[in-house]
Amino acid sequence: ELALEQGCIQFINSAPRAPQHLAVFSNLVLGTNCGTQRLRDAEVEEKFEKLTRLFRYLNEKQEFLRLYSNELARRLICKCSISEQAEKTMLARIEDVCGTENTPRIEAMLSDLANSKELTESFWNDVLRQRPGSVVDFSAMVLQASSWPTPDLVRSNSLQEGAYPEGLQGDQSLSDHLPRQLSNPMVLFEAYYKGTREGKCRLSWQKGLSQVTLVAYSGLGNTFEVLSDVDVAVFLLKFNENDEIAVAEGERHMAEDLVQSSLLLPDNRRSKVRFNEKFKPSRKVVDLRHLRRRTGGGAESMSMKASESTDGLKIQAELVRIMKRKECLSHQELVEQTILGLRSRCRYHAEAKAVKREIDYVLRQEFISRSPSRPDHYVWEP
Repeated sequence: ELALEQGCIQFINSAPRAPQHLAVFSNLVLGTNCGTQRLRDAEVEEKFEKLTRLFRYLNEKQEFLRLYSNELARRLICKCSISEQAEKTMLARIEDVCGTENTPRIEAMLSDLANSKELTESFWNDVLRQRPGSVVDFSAMVLQASSWPTPDLVRSNSLQEGAYPEGLQGDQSLSDHLPRQLSNPMVLFEAYYKGTREGKCRLSWQKGLSQVTLVAYSGLGNTFEVLSDVDVAVFLLKFNENDEIAVAEGERHMAEDLVQSSLLLPDNRRSKVRFNEKFKPSRKVVDLRHLRRRTGGGAESMSMKASESTDGLKIQAELVRIMKRKECLSHQELVEQTILGLRSRCRYHAEAKAVKREIDYVLRQEFISRSPSRPDHYVWEP
């Protein structure tokens, strides 16, 4: 038995990216938006047991904890964790192996989540009692800046090498620049928070990590929800007052993305856009959070971004074509066949990094999903 254990330790630590692989595996178990089907409680417990055993054998425990903390932050902020209880269970197993002195950041994040729920609930009770109907549906997470990774890590892949948490940096005057539909509940919450904390702390809003849900009505009588970031929501709210919106220079790329999603229609002669009254969503919730925030540069920068967007569409089309034909492929096979297919069909030499990025996009759009039995394989979703 001792020889078997030593052999397992040597085998696991011989892999150059063992902490990253283990962090990815833990995120597949604990996350709900990774393209996998929801595991049953017994299956989750079985995965926890395997995770704990592998973590016990791992030498680079601190590296795993760093990566695990970043993914935990993304799950909690994006609300894509299977449950708070499951996160606590996994934390308890980690502490059994390496002790509580190595997990203060994880404990602080889970504590912030619980405290935020209580604070939001008490805020709603007080606001609804004193100002019925004065605010929209609103919730906030109050996070300690020193315990959470940077917003860029939460929004993107936090498993990238060299990406260490540096603390949250926010905007204390964000509500001053938003329309009243969004700023009113923020102002009320700030006042309530200062009252409960006796002014000891000041809130800094994280616009890049915020999300807004809008209710839209089409001319066909369809009602659907639009899930977006704050900037897109501010732009769309303008259609409450005007049928057509003049697109400013700083909003041009955002408008192009919204036109590409078919939610808006362009009027290129007057640089205006209007809401597509005939828009028929395939689902009741239109998720626009994947729209990339692009900022302008010179003509060379614009040309480069347009080229990158076109290349991304080429890769996405090739990915869908291959998966529709093969129905099930491993990650490595999908990347290799996509590169070869683009080279032979389009004479385009795609980089593996770009293909992997577009695979994530196709996953989010639910054209494909991860196989529940083999997490490194993708299956076609007809």
